[in-house]
Amino acid sequence: IWGIGERGQIYKLDFSKRKWIKIRGKAKYISCGFDGTVMAIYSDADALKYQLPIGSLIRLEKGQWLNFPGQLEKITVASKDDIWGIKKSGSVWHFDGESWVKMPGEMAYISVAQDKTVVAVGINGGAYIWSGKEWINVPGINLTAIKVLKNGSYMGLTSDGSVWKS
Repeated sequence: IWGIGERGQIYKLDFSKRKWIKIRGKAKYISCGFDGTVMAIYSDADALKYQLPIGSLIRLEKGQWLNFPGQLEKITVASKDDIWGIKKSGSVWHFDGESWVKMPGEMAYISVAQDKTVVAVGINGGAYIWSGKEWINVPGINLTAIKVLKNGSYMGLTSDGSVWKS
């Protein structure tokens, strides 16, 4: 489990010691894939410090943060060859192991599972599932965040803080 502190500090949970370990660097968003791939979005201050565009990506490789092509606002990782993200405009992008491909739709939040199930929250707050060709709306709920679980179900967070599970 990885997390971001209130000042952009990066943390990894050490299960055996039951404590958070601070990792070098700062980010505003982080995601860990099921194959151990860790991707993050530079904090705005670090992007400017390194003269990179806001939203620049980094990947952890052998304990070092390395620049990765692209700029995103949100990122979700299934594996090194299956990365999804959202730009500030809401446009959805997918990295297939070779290049970033623009996908249809405008989303506010996105999550991918190991089995390649992708769920998202639209800019309208609606919940969506990726069919492989298009986004299918899941009616009856408005969300601010969503997370796909490994068994194909998903959990969402509503604007009033309620948790919803499929």
